[in-house]
Amino acid sequence: MPRPLSFFTWITALAVVILVAAPFSQPAPPPASKVFTAIINLVAGVAVIPLLSGWPALRYASARPSPRRGWTCSSSDPQAGPDGR
Repeated sequence: MPRPLSFFTWITALAVVILVAAPFSQPAPPPASKVFTAIINLVAGVAVIPLLSGWPALRYASARPSPRRGWTCSSSDPQAGPDGR
C-alpha cells in the first residue's frame, strides 16, 4: 500500500532537483552565479522538505479517537474536535 507522506517527500525532492538544475538552463555570464543559485536552492529545499513532511504527523498526533467520548484533542478546550474547534 502506498504511503502518502513518502510519496509527498519524493515529489518535493523532485521539485528541489528541478530547482537546483534550473539555473544551469538559463544564460548567465558568470558561471559562479549559476552555482551559487543552485546551492541556495538546494539548501532551501533541504530545509523545507522535513518541515512540510513533518507537519501532518504532528497535526494528527494531537487528535485521536477516544473509545468513550469521541475525539479528544490536546487543546485547552475539552469539547474541541480533531480540528481544534
